[in-house]
Formats: sequence, structure tokens, C-alpha cells
Amino acid sequence: MSHVLDRPVWSALAGHHATLAEGGSLAMRYQPSVHPFACCRDNSPASLAALAELASPGDTQIFLQADDCRATRVLPRSPWRTGCR
Repeated sequence: MSHVLDRPVWSALAGHHATLAEGGSLAMRYQPSVHPFACCRDNSPASLAALAELASPGDTQIFLQADDCRATRVLPRSPWRTGCR
């Protein structure tokens, strides 16, 4: 990541919003009662798998990042119902 706005959710949860985060060093999300934004450190299979582990059936997760989102291509049986846009 070259700029904090390349992965703004990651930047927020790894910084000022850390007290609102769930997850670990590969993937994080806001607590579901706070916001549906989720993120992973990078697009590696390990990070995407960690992100999938944070999802529960019926959850809504919103991804926001500058680079290509590979979640549905790397994890074809992932809990995500729609592709990244």
C-alpha cells in the first residue's frame, strides 16, 4: 500500500479506529453494530481467507480500496454474494 487512501478502511482500523475493529493482522472489519466496512491487508490468499472468516451468514460487508479486489476470484466459494465493483 503506497497511500493511506489506497485502502482507507484498513488505514482507519489499523489506526484511529482500532478500538472499533474486529479481526487481526491480515483482515479486519468494523464491529457489525458500528459499520459494514471490512478490509484485508492485501489481496493475498491468506488475507482474503482471513477476511472470509470474519463474515457470518447474512452479514453485509463493504470493501473500499483503490486496487483490484480479487475476493470472489480467489475464494470462489466465499460468503460474498456479489463481485467487487
